Amino acid sequence: MKAVRILFLLGVVFLNTTCSKKTTDQFVTWQGYAVDQSGQPAVGKVIILNACGGGSADKQPYGCPYNLFEIGRCTTDATGHFYIHGNAANNPYYYPDFGPMSPIDGVSESDLSTKYNKVQVN
Repeated sequence: MKAVRILFLLGVVFLNTTCSKKTTDQFVTWQGYAVDQSGQPAVGKVIILNACGGGSADKQPYGCPYNLFEIGRCTTDATGHFYIHGNAANNPYYYPDFGPMSPIDGVSESDLSTKYNKVQVN
């Protein structure tokens, strides 16, 4: 019986050291500014950050629009600033939602900071 317990514990240790999934102590942060069509700060707009919810599309930048879960949401302030900080997803692609100009395909965490730090909303 002791041998079975030791083997079980060794298996758990092996799995914990070899799996590459992100843990809940890793976070993703997305912040920036929302502007309207004239380039003025968009005040009071809801900005949402989603991620793929699992399944075969988990590692794909395409094909996960119907299986998303919410990482976080916020409402822009008087300057149009938004800030979302939440648990990182197990996959490398995020789906920012700020209105009709939102990307359809998933974007990387680094793209959130560089390509989507200023977004146009309606």
